[in-house]
Amino acid sequence: NDDKAVVNITAVSDAEGSLTKPYFRFELTNSNTSDGDIVIDYSLQGTAVSPADYAVVTNNNVTTNSVTIPAGSTYVDLEFDVVDDDIVELTETISFKTVGINTVNTSYPSLITLSNNRPVVQIEDNDSAELLLTGIEKVTEGNTSDITKITYTLKLTKSTQDPFTIKLATEDGLAKQSDNDYFFSPKDILYSGDKTDELNVTVDIIGDNKVERDE
Repeated sequence: NDDKAVVNITAVSDAEGSLTKPYFRFELTNSNTSDGDIVIDYSLQGTAVSPADYAVVTNNNVTTNSVTIPAGSTYVDLEFDVVDDDIVELTETISFKTVGINTVNTSYPSLITLSNNRPVVQIEDNDSAELLLTGIEKVTEGNTSDITKITYTLKLTKSTQDPFTIKLATEDGLAKQSDNDYFFSPKDILYSGDKTDELNVTVDIIGDNKVERDE
């Protein structure tokens, strides 16, 4: 028998929360049928991590470290159940760390080759978050030299994968920092990205003895 076969690999990607299953997978397709099983060993890598981000869908032909193209068949799918989390994150990837023909358990291993292409499954994020600023909207100033401290709270509606920096500064309205109506020093704050964390920001309201309209 001089017939040979090449197993080709393609990737199917989607976004978290897709209603179409299986929506994340590697498709391993054999160019010719074989009258014996073709067993392919593999290991995975990428920015997506199992089990936090995904799990391999196992069955009679798929385990967490090998897939089998059954005798008489031309393909097997390596499918993933992807976790639809509430975390704002970059597009994550699943790729092969190692993949190769299992020469012990494959019939006619010398006639089976694996193509060189190594596609990547991409998991597109479907989350977005808002950074909310809450606090009092009206305060009564004191007399000259009196300082009234008002506190505002920053909080995320959803967590983010990584910490990030918030640049804080004020913008004058009728109240002007140059007129000593209030004081706030611009600053950069590192936010953990955890939605359960709250950041407090304090502004000093400076009292005076001026008769003036509300600022």
